[in-house]
Amino acid sequence: MKSKKHVLIINYDFPPYGGIGGRRWAKFAKYLFKSQVDFTVLTYQNSSKKSPWGVDVLNFKHAIEYINGNYPTVVDSVPTTLIQKIKYRIAILKLKFFTTGNFYDKTCLDGSLIKNRVEELLKQKKITDVVVSVAPFRLAFYISELIPKYPQINFVVDFRDPWTVNKTSYGYSYLTKNKQEQEKEMERKVISKFNKVVSVAPEMTKYFQTLDPSNTDKFHTVINGYDLEELIGIDAKKPEVTEELNLVFTGTFYNNTGYLVKEFTSALEILEKDYYSVYKSIKFNFYGANSKVIAALSNRFLPIIDHDTVPKESIAKIINEADGGLIFLSEDITYSFSTKFCEYLALKKPIIVFSKTGYTSKYVNDNGIGHVVRSGHVLEDLLSFYRTWQENNALNFDESFDTSKFDIAYLTEQYLKILST
Repeated sequence: MKSKKHVLIINYDFPPYGGIGGRRWAKFAKYLFKSQVDFTVLTYQNSSKKSPWGVDVLNFKHAIEYINGNYPTVVDSVPTTLIQKIKYRIAILKLKFFTTGNFYDKTCLDGSLIKNRVEELLKQKKITDVVVSVAPFRLAFYISELIPKYPQINFVVDFRDPWTVNKTSYGYSYLTKNKQEQEKEMERKVISKFNKVVSVAPEMTKYFQTLDPSNTDKFHTVINGYDLEELIGIDAKKPEVTEELNLVFTGTFYNNTGYLVKEFTSALEILEKDYYSVYKSIKFNFYGANSKVIAALSNRFLPIIDHDTVPKESIAKIINEADGGLIFLSEDITYSFSTKFCEYLALKKPIIVFSKTGYTSKYVNDNGIGHVVRSGHVLEDLLSFYRTWQENNALNFDESFDTSKFDIAYLTEQYLKILST
Protein backbone atom coordinates (compact mmCIF):
# COMPACT_ATOMS: atom_id res chain seq x y z
CA MET A 1 0.00 0.00 0.00
CA LYS A 2 1.24 3.46 -0.90
CA SER A 3 2.46 5.39 2.14
CA LYS A 4 0.78 8.70 2.98
CA LYS A 5 4.15 10.17 3.75
CA HIS A 6 6.09 12.50 1.48
CA VAL A 7 9.66 13.03 2.67
CA LEU A 8 11.85 15.90 1.50
CA ILE A 9 15.49 14.72 1.59
CA ILE A 10 18.15 17.45 1.50
CA ASN A 11 21.63 16.10 0.83
CA TYR A 12 24.54 18.05 -0.67
CA ASP A 13 26.38 14.98 -2.00
CA PHE A 14 23.54 12.99 -3.54
CA PRO A 15 24.39 11.09 -6.79
CA PRO A 16 25.52 11.64 -9.47
CA TYR A 17 28.08 13.48 -7.32
CA GLY A 18 30.88 11.04 -6.52
CA GLY A 19 31.44 11.82 -2.85
CA ILE A 20 30.99 9.24 -0.09
CA GLY A 21 28.53 11.64 1.57
CA GLY A 22 25.88 10.68 -0.96
CA ARG A 23 25.92 6.95 -0.28
CA ARG A 24 23.89 6.90 2.94
CA TRP A 25 20.83 8.62 1.49
CA ALA A 26 21.14 7.12 -1.97
CA LYS A 27 20.70 3.76 -0.23
CA PHE A 28 17.92 4.87 2.11
CA ALA A 29 16.07 6.53 -0.78
CA LYS A 30 16.32 3.35 -2.84
CA TYR A 31 14.63 1.34 -0.10
CA LEU A 32 12.08 4.08 0.61
CA PHE A 33 11.16 3.80 -3.07
CA LYS A 34 10.82 0.03 -2.71
CA SER A 35 8.56 0.63 0.31
CA GLN A 36 6.36 2.93 -1.81
CA VAL A 37 7.16 6.01 0.24
CA ASP A 38 6.93 9.26 -1.73
CA PHE A 39 9.94 11.53 -1.50
CA THR A 40 11.68 14.43 -3.18
CA VAL A 41 15.46 14.89 -3.10
CA LEU A 42 16.97 18.37 -3.11
CA THR A 43 20.67 18.34 -3.87
CA TYR A 44 23.43 20.36 -5.51
CA GLN A 45 24.53 20.34 -9.11
CA ASN A 46 28.02 19.15 -8.29
CA SER A 47 31.01 18.11 -10.35
CA SER A 48 30.77 15.60 -13.15
CA LYS A 49 32.65 12.99 -11.10
CA LYS A 50 30.65 9.80 -11.47
CA SER A 51 29.08 8.38 -8.33
CA PRO A 52 29.56 4.68 -7.54
CA TRP A 53 25.93 4.77 -6.32
CA GLY A 54 24.37 6.30 -9.41
CA VAL A 55 22.73 2.98 -10.21
CA ASP A 56 20.84 3.13 -6.90
CA VAL A 57 18.91 6.24 -7.93
CA LEU A 58 18.03 5.31 -11.53
CA ASN A 59 14.44 4.34 -10.71
CA PHE A 60 13.57 7.67 -9.15
CA LYS A 61 15.58 10.25 -11.10
CA HIS A 62 12.30 12.12 -11.58
CA ALA A 63 12.23 12.78 -7.80
CA ILE A 64 15.65 14.48 -7.70
CA GLU A 65 15.97 18.25 -8.03
CA TYR A 66 19.31 19.98 -8.48
CA ILE A 67 20.28 23.52 -7.53
CA ASN A 68 23.42 25.53 -8.24
CA GLY A 69 25.24 26.94 -5.24
CA ASN A 70 27.09 30.25 -4.94
CA TYR A 71 30.41 28.90 -3.68
CA PRO A 72 33.33 30.16 -5.80
CA THR A 73 34.51 27.42 -8.14
CA VAL A 74 38.15 28.49 -7.76
CA VAL A 75 38.06 27.35 -4.10
CA ASP A 76 36.51 24.03 -5.06
CA SER A 77 39.73 22.77 -6.66
CA VAL A 78 43.44 22.70 -5.89
CA PRO A 79 45.22 25.65 -7.57
CA THR A 80 48.27 24.76 -9.65
CA THR A 81 49.23 27.86 -11.64
CA LEU A 82 50.27 31.22 -10.17
CA ILE A 83 47.11 32.91 -11.44
CA GLN A 84 44.94 30.17 -9.93
CA LYS A 85 46.74 30.53 -6.60
CA ILE A 86 46.18 34.30 -6.59
CA LYS A 87 42.48 33.88 -7.44
CA TYR A 88 42.18 31.19 -4.77
CA ARG A 89 43.69 33.43 -2.08
CA ILE A 90 41.46 36.37 -3.04
CA ALA A 91 38.37 34.15 -2.95
CA ILE A 92 39.30 32.78 0.49
CA LEU A 93 39.83 36.31 1.85
CA LYS A 94 36.38 37.31 0.61
CA LEU A 95 34.81 34.23 2.15
CA LYS A 96 36.51 34.91 5.49
CA PHE A 97 35.24 38.49 5.48
CA PHE A 98 31.67 37.98 4.23
CA THR A 99 30.70 34.74 6.00
CA THR A 100 30.29 33.62 9.58
CA GLY A 101 31.56 30.27 10.79
CA ASN A 102 33.23 27.79 8.48
CA PHE A 103 34.03 29.40 5.14
CA TYR A 104 35.13 25.99 3.81
CA ASP A 105 31.50 24.85 4.03
CA LYS A 106 30.41 24.93 0.38
CA THR A 107 26.89 25.99 1.32
CA CYS A 108 28.01 29.02 3.35
CA LEU A 109 26.66 31.53 0.78
CA ASP A 110 23.37 29.77 0.10
CA GLY A 111 21.05 30.63 2.99
CA SER A 112 18.43 32.47 0.94
CA LEU A 113 18.76 30.06 -1.99
CA ILE A 114 18.10 26.99 0.16
CA LYS A 115 15.35 28.44 2.33
CA ASN A 116 13.44 29.90 -0.62
CA ARG A 117 13.49 26.65 -2.59
CA VAL A 118 12.56 24.52 0.42
CA GLU A 119 9.60 26.77 1.20
CA GLU A 120 8.46 26.52 -2.42
CA LEU A 121 8.58 22.73 -2.20
CA LEU A 122 6.71 22.72 1.11
CA LYS A 123 3.93 24.71 -0.55
CA GLN A 124 3.89 22.69 -3.80
CA LYS A 125 3.94 19.20 -2.26
CA LYS A 126 2.26 17.64 0.74
CA ILE A 127 5.52 17.22 2.64
CA THR A 128 5.16 15.37 5.94
CA ASP A 129 8.85 15.05 6.87
CA VAL A 130 12.03 16.95 6.05
CA VAL A 131 15.34 15.09 6.47
CA VAL A 132 18.54 17.11 6.19
CA SER A 133 21.65 14.97 5.75
CA VAL A 134 24.78 16.73 6.94
CA ALA A 135 27.70 17.54 6.52
CA PRO A 136 27.84 20.21 5.10
CA PHE A 137 26.43 21.38 8.38
CA ARG A 138 25.21 24.82 7.37
CA LEU A 139 22.36 23.20 5.45
CA ALA A 140 20.82 22.09 8.75
CA PHE A 141 21.16 25.58 10.20
CA TYR A 142 19.31 27.13 7.26
CA ILE A 143 16.45 24.66 7.63
CA SER A 144 16.31 25.17 11.40
CA GLU A 145 15.26 28.77 10.76
CA LEU A 146 12.16 27.53 8.90
CA ILE A 147 10.98 25.06 11.53
CA PRO A 148 8.84 27.47 13.64
CA LYS A 149 6.76 28.32 10.54
CA TYR A 150 5.79 24.68 9.88
CA PRO A 151 4.77 23.00 13.16
CA GLN A 152 2.83 20.31 11.28
CA ILE A 153 5.99 18.98 9.60
CA ASN A 154 8.47 16.59 11.20
CA PHE A 155 11.99 18.01 10.77
CA VAL A 156 14.88 15.54 11.10
CA VAL A 157 18.60 16.30 10.99
CA ASP A 158 20.74 13.29 10.07
CA PHE A 159 24.43 13.47 11.04
CA ARG A 160 26.80 11.21 9.15
CA ASP A 161 29.82 13.05 10.64
CA PRO A 162 30.39 14.97 13.88
CA TRP A 163 30.17 18.75 13.62
CA THR A 164 32.22 20.94 15.95
CA VAL A 165 34.01 18.06 17.69
CA ASN A 166 35.47 16.88 14.37
CA LYS A 167 39.16 17.77 14.67
CA THR A 168 40.39 16.62 11.28
CA SER A 169 37.74 17.27 8.63
CA TYR A 170 35.82 20.08 6.93
CA GLY A 171 38.48 22.66 7.73
CA TYR A 172 37.22 23.16 11.29
CA SER A 173 40.66 23.00 12.90
CA TYR A 174 41.87 25.87 10.67
CA LEU A 175 39.18 28.31 11.83
CA THR A 176 39.80 31.16 14.25
CA LYS A 177 38.40 30.79 17.76
CA ASN A 178 35.67 33.30 16.91
CA LYS A 179 34.54 31.35 13.84
CA GLN A 180 34.63 28.11 15.80
CA GLU A 181 32.31 29.68 18.35
CA GLN A 182 29.99 30.76 15.54
CA GLU A 183 29.84 27.14 14.34
CA LYS A 184 29.14 25.93 17.89
CA GLU A 185 26.27 28.39 18.20
CA MET A 186 24.77 27.17 14.91
CA GLU A 187 25.14 23.60 16.12
CA ARG A 188 23.32 24.38 19.38
CA LYS A 189 20.44 26.03 17.51
CA VAL A 190 20.11 23.09 15.13
CA ILE A 191 19.98 20.57 17.98
CA SER A 192 17.41 22.61 19.91
CA LYS A 193 15.07 23.31 16.98
CA PHE A 194 14.88 20.03 15.06
CA ASN A 195 12.15 17.57 16.06
CA LYS A 196 14.46 14.57 15.65
CA VAL A 197 18.24 14.24 15.71
CA VAL A 198 19.70 11.11 14.11
CA SER A 199 23.38 10.10 14.16
CA VAL A 200 25.35 7.24 12.60
CA ALA A 201 27.08 6.32 15.88
CA PRO A 202 26.03 6.04 19.54
CA GLU A 203 28.95 8.21 20.63
CA MET A 204 27.75 11.03 18.38
CA THR A 205 24.22 10.65 19.71
CA LYS A 206 25.49 10.93 23.30
CA TYR A 207 27.31 14.15 22.45
CA PHE A 208 24.30 15.77 20.75
CA GLN A 209 22.15 14.86 23.76
CA THR A 210 24.36 17.09 25.92
CA LEU A 211 23.27 20.06 23.79
CA ASP A 212 19.57 19.50 24.57
CA PRO A 213 19.39 17.27 27.67
CA SER A 214 15.77 18.21 28.42
CA ASN A 215 14.46 16.30 25.38
CA THR A 216 16.36 13.03 25.12
CA ASP A 217 13.52 11.21 23.34
CA LYS A 218 14.23 13.02 20.09
CA PHE A 219 17.72 11.53 19.73
CA HIS A 220 18.27 8.35 17.71
CA THR A 221 21.10 6.30 16.23
CA VAL A 222 20.79 4.73 12.78
CA ILE A 223 24.11 3.24 11.73
CA ASN A 224 25.51 2.85 8.24
CA GLY A 225 24.94 -0.50 6.59
CA TYR A 226 25.52 -2.81 3.67
CA ASP A 227 23.27 -3.30 0.65
CA LEU A 228 22.54 -6.95 -0.10
CA GLU A 229 21.79 -6.05 -3.72
CA GLU A 230 25.51 -5.37 -4.15
CA LEU A 231 26.23 -8.95 -3.11
CA ILE A 232 23.95 -10.78 -5.54
CA GLY A 233 25.76 -13.88 -6.77
CA ILE A 234 28.37 -13.71 -4.00
CA ASP A 235 28.13 -16.13 -1.10
CA ALA A 236 30.16 -15.38 2.01
CA LYS A 237 32.87 -17.99 2.31
CA LYS A 238 35.94 -18.82 4.30
CA PRO A 239 39.10 -18.32 2.24
CA GLU A 240 41.16 -21.27 1.17
CA VAL A 241 43.99 -22.24 3.51
CA THR A 242 47.25 -20.87 2.11
CA GLU A 243 50.69 -19.99 3.38
CA GLU A 244 49.91 -16.27 3.27
CA LEU A 245 47.61 -14.24 5.49
CA ASN A 246 45.71 -12.05 3.03
CA LEU A 247 44.26 -8.82 4.48
CA VAL A 248 42.49 -6.17 2.40
CA PHE A 249 41.67 -2.50 2.70
CA THR A 250 39.22 -1.03 0.20
CA GLY A 251 38.64 2.66 -0.44
CA THR A 252 40.46 5.89 0.33
CA PHE A 253 43.11 5.90 3.05
CA TYR A 254 42.81 9.19 4.95
CA ASN A 255 45.81 11.17 6.19
CA ASN A 256 44.22 11.75 9.61
CA THR A 257 45.27 8.22 10.57
CA GLY A 258 48.94 9.23 10.34
CA TYR A 259 49.56 8.53 14.03
CA LEU A 260 48.95 4.84 13.27
CA VAL A 261 51.17 4.85 10.19
CA LYS A 262 54.20 5.72 12.29
CA GLU A 263 53.53 2.82 14.65
CA PHE A 264 52.71 0.51 11.74
CA THR A 265 55.99 1.43 10.04
CA SER A 266 58.00 0.73 13.18
CA ALA A 267 56.28 -2.64 13.59
CA LEU A 268 57.03 -3.61 9.99
CA GLU A 269 60.71 -2.72 10.47
CA ILE A 270 60.91 -5.01 13.51
CA LEU A 271 59.02 -7.80 11.72
CA GLU A 272 61.46 -7.59 8.83
CA LYS A 273 64.45 -7.78 11.15
CA ASP A 274 63.35 -10.16 13.91
CA TYR A 275 60.28 -12.06 12.61
CA TYR A 276 61.04 -12.56 8.95
CA SER A 277 58.84 -15.64 8.58
CA VAL A 278 55.86 -13.54 9.68
CA TYR A 279 57.00 -10.59 7.58
CA LYS A 280 57.02 -12.58 4.35
CA SER A 281 53.77 -14.45 5.13
CA ILE A 282 51.44 -11.53 5.83
CA LYS A 283 50.01 -9.34 3.03
CA PHE A 284 48.30 -5.98 3.47
CA ASN A 285 46.48 -5.30 0.18
CA PHE A 286 45.27 -1.73 -0.30
CA TYR A 287 42.77 -1.23 -3.14
CA GLY A 288 42.19 2.34 -4.27
CA ALA A 289 43.87 3.89 -1.23
CA ASN A 290 44.85 6.96 -3.30
CA SER A 291 47.48 7.74 -0.70
CA LYS A 292 51.10 8.80 -1.09
CA VAL A 293 51.70 7.31 2.35
CA ILE A 294 50.54 3.85 1.25
CA ALA A 295 52.44 4.15 -2.02
CA ALA A 296 55.63 4.93 -0.10
CA LEU A 297 55.06 2.03 2.32
CA SER A 298 54.49 -0.28 -0.63
CA ASN A 299 57.85 0.70 -2.09
CA ARG A 300 59.56 0.14 1.25
CA PHE A 301 57.93 -3.01 2.66
CA LEU A 302 57.25 -6.38 1.04
CA PRO A 303 53.92 -7.02 2.89
CA ILE A 304 52.35 -3.73 1.69
CA ILE A 305 50.77 -3.95 -1.76
CA ASP A 306 49.23 -0.80 -3.23
CA HIS A 307 46.65 -1.74 -5.89
CA ASP A 308 44.86 0.62 -8.24
CA THR A 309 41.22 1.52 -7.71
CA VAL A 310 38.92 -1.31 -8.77
CA PRO A 311 35.31 -1.10 -9.99
CA LYS A 312 32.69 -1.17 -7.24
CA GLU A 313 31.39 -4.43 -8.68
CA SER A 314 34.75 -6.12 -7.96
CA ILE A 315 35.15 -4.99 -4.35
CA ALA A 316 32.89 -7.62 -2.80
CA LYS A 317 34.70 -10.41 -4.64
CA ILE A 318 38.08 -9.13 -3.43
CA ILE A 319 36.84 -8.93 0.17
CA ASN A 320 35.29 -12.39 -0.07
CA GLU A 321 38.62 -13.95 -1.08
CA ALA A 322 40.50 -12.34 1.82
CA ASP A 323 41.21 -13.62 5.32
CA GLY A 324 40.23 -10.31 6.90
CA GLY A 325 39.38 -6.64 6.28
CA LEU A 326 41.40 -3.68 7.54
CA ILE A 327 40.08 -0.55 9.26
CA PHE A 328 42.21 2.44 10.33
CA LEU A 329 40.51 4.97 12.64
CA SER A 330 41.62 8.53 13.35
CA GLU A 331 42.37 9.64 16.90
CA ASP A 332 39.15 11.63 17.30
CA ILE A 333 36.74 9.19 15.62
CA THR A 334 37.29 5.82 17.26
CA TYR A 335 33.59 4.91 17.12
CA SER A 336 33.05 4.60 13.38
CA PHE A 337 31.07 1.88 11.60
CA SER A 338 32.25 2.94 8.17
CA THR A 339 31.02 1.61 4.84
CA LYS A 340 34.07 -0.68 4.77
CA PHE A 341 33.20 -2.03 8.21
CA CYS A 342 29.69 -2.91 7.03
CA GLU A 343 30.90 -4.50 3.79
CA TYR A 344 33.28 -6.74 5.75
CA LEU A 345 30.42 -7.77 8.04
CA ALA A 346 28.12 -8.54 5.11
CA LEU A 347 30.61 -11.18 3.98
CA LYS A 348 31.33 -12.35 7.54
CA LYS A 349 34.92 -11.24 7.17
CA PRO A 350 37.02 -10.78 10.34
CA ILE A 351 37.70 -7.09 10.90
CA ILE A 352 41.20 -5.92 11.84
CA VAL A 353 40.82 -2.53 13.55
CA PHE A 354 43.87 -0.29 13.92
CA SER A 355 42.79 2.27 16.50
CA LYS A 356 43.08 3.84 19.89
CA THR A 357 40.68 2.24 22.33
CA GLY A 358 37.12 3.28 21.48
CA TYR A 359 33.60 2.09 20.71
CA THR A 360 34.51 0.32 17.46
CA SER A 361 37.43 -1.64 18.87
CA LYS A 362 35.35 -2.63 21.91
CA TYR A 363 32.48 -3.71 19.65
CA VAL A 364 34.78 -5.92 17.59
CA ASN A 365 36.28 -7.51 20.70
CA ASP A 366 33.00 -7.95 22.60
CA ASN A 367 31.27 -9.59 19.63
CA GLY A 368 34.20 -11.75 18.53
CA ILE A 369 34.13 -10.46 14.95
CA GLY A 370 37.80 -9.75 14.46
CA HIS A 371 40.93 -8.44 16.12
CA VAL A 372 42.09 -5.08 17.45
CA VAL A 373 45.52 -3.60 16.82
CA ARG A 374 45.87 -1.04 19.58
CA SER A 375 47.79 2.17 19.25
CA GLY A 376 50.89 1.67 21.39
CA HIS A 377 50.79 -2.11 20.95
CA VAL A 378 50.91 -2.52 17.16
CA LEU A 379 53.72 -5.09 16.97
CA GLU A 380 52.34 -7.11 19.89
CA ASP A 381 48.83 -7.25 18.42
CA LEU A 382 50.02 -7.99 14.87
CA LEU A 383 51.91 -11.01 16.16
CA SER A 384 48.92 -12.06 18.27
CA PHE A 385 46.37 -12.24 15.47
CA TYR A 386 48.96 -13.76 13.13
CA ARG A 387 49.43 -16.63 15.62
CA THR A 388 45.64 -17.05 15.81
CA TRP A 389 45.54 -17.42 12.04
CA GLN A 390 48.44 -19.90 12.09
CA GLU A 391 46.91 -22.07 14.81
CA ASN A 392 43.32 -22.08 13.51
CA ASN A 393 43.80 -21.52 9.76
CA ALA A 394 41.43 -18.57 10.25
CA LEU A 395 41.01 -15.30 12.13
CA ASN A 396 38.32 -14.82 14.78
CA PHE A 397 34.73 -14.35 13.64
CA ASP A 398 31.77 -15.54 15.69
CA GLU A 399 29.40 -17.16 13.18
CA SER A 400 26.45 -16.56 15.51
CA PHE A 401 26.86 -12.78 15.19
CA ASP A 402 23.69 -11.30 13.64
CA THR A 403 24.83 -9.23 10.67
CA SER A 404 21.25 -8.51 9.52
CA LYS A 405 21.03 -5.43 11.76
CA PHE A 406 23.53 -3.81 9.39
CA ASP A 407 21.32 -4.49 6.34
CA ILE A 408 20.17 -1.23 4.67
CA ALA A 409 16.68 -2.69 4.12
CA TYR A 410 16.36 -3.30 7.89
CA LEU A 411 17.84 0.12 8.73
CA THR A 412 15.35 1.82 6.40
CA GLU A 413 12.52 0.19 8.36
CA GLN A 414 14.04 1.61 11.55
CA TYR A 415 14.20 5.04 9.96
CA LEU A 416 10.56 4.87 8.96
CA LYS A 417 9.67 4.12 12.59
CA ILE A 418 11.50 7.29 13.63
CA LEU A 419 9.61 9.31 11.02
CA SER A 420 6.33 7.88 12.26
CA THR A 421 6.77 8.81 15.93
